[in-house]
Amino acid sequence: MIALDRPIHTPPLRFVDRSHFNPTFDVSGVGFCSVRREFILIDSMPVFAWLIFATVTLSYGKSVQAWPYRYERDYVHKSQSSPFEEDLCYRGSSQSPIDITTDHVTYTTHDPLNLVNFNSTGPVMLENQGHTLAITGFPKWKSQPYIFDGLENSTSPRYYLDNIHLHWSDRSWTGSEHRINGVHFAAEVHYVFVGEPNVQGSKPKHVMAVLLRESSTSGVLWDLERHYQHVMNKDEELLIHNGTTAMTFLPHKLDHFYRYVGSLTTAPCTEGIIWTVLATPAKILIHQLNGLRKIQIENQLGDNVGNSRGTVALNGRPIYFRI
Repeated sequence: MIALDRPIHTPPLRFVDRSHFNPTFDVSGVGFCSVRREFILIDSMPVFAWLIFATVTLSYGKSVQAWPYRYERDYVHKSQSSPFEEDLCYRGSSQSPIDITTDHVTYTTHDPLNLVNFNSTGPVMLENQGHTLAITGFPKWKSQPYIFDGLENSTSPRYYLDNIHLHWSDRSWTGSEHRINGVHFAAEVHYVFVGEPNVQGSKPKHVMAVLLRESSTSGVLWDLERHYQHVMNKDEELLIHNGTTAMTFLPHKLDHFYRYVGSLTTAPCTEGIIWTVLATPAKILIHQLNGLRKIQIENQLGDNVGNSRGTVALNGRPIYFRI
């Protein structure tokens, strides 16, 4: 198996005339996509570059299946969702997560994400919520982190960070919720933002997803793993007075990202959620991942297999990619 723990270095973003581009290997289906008929994108954004190696590693190709969302029905029941909410989880037409096929995305040059107060600190609560491990308490900070711009379909000028939580499974090749060209990552971090009230009085939501790839050299959970022991069981929580910054779990590059409209991936599966899936993955150490797998979460089988929902149908929704 090919090691995927070294950083992928790619050249600057540029376009070349297809007539002068004569590749010596076939890159179809691994993220190199034509932008216009006469041009081809050869930057190979970090996720795309990673997929070249992942495609070789996963030599069985199309036999890779999405990890079943085995705790979903049980979680819907235990959360006492209304019949409408349960119906939405199973019959909604704009659900998440999805498999992002890069040759079907629309390239855009809209504004980048602007992260404000992401280096600020404050007390946070680390919580085992039964279905995920979450970091909460950001709304109480004096300088609450928020984002603006880069938000197509936005109904709020600012989206404030509400919580950060994680998704994983007992197998590294099925841990993330989103897939890129059919390939899972080891785990996934979700930043959940809440917008300012709209004219109807509701607060729109935006989720930023960070894909985590397994590494033997570094990992973004370095500030979190030492607290695992305090939240091993459901409803256990730990107050961390010197909380981590919101930047801790982000990759080094935020320029490129996918954008689509979907849903929450847990009950009540609310739709109309703006999703930003960062194109550059962050890293997670193998022992950090194994530590997550020991945390007790609920699922339908009664065992600790993880909390990643399988991908759902796109149903014609557009996916945008910021270049």
